[in-house]
Amino acid sequence: MTTREVLIAARRRIENEEDWGNRGSVPPFGPGTECAATATDLDDIDWAERFGAIEALAAQISSIGHCDLAGLIIDFNESHTHAEVLALYDRTIEAS
Repeated sequence: MTTREVLIAARRRIENEEDWGNRGSVPPFGPGTECAATATDLDDIDWAERFGAIEALAAQISSIGHCDLAGLIIDFNESHTHAEVLALYDRTIEAS
């Protein structure tokens, strides 16, 4: 999958607010607990494909280098609304 395809599929996983969570995003994962970062963990893709999406999302959050890209996205997820997280995905998809 391309980065864009991963981002679109991940966004679909959290499109419904009932499937999205911002309560710490720690296991167990499932409905209501997927965050902006965990949504990229799709079946049948390898780490490189997922990492491309993580890098793209992180680049939309901060232009400053960050050693924990998934952590940056989780922090964003935890401190923003569902609509703001979807807007992050939309900006990232548009840029990809």
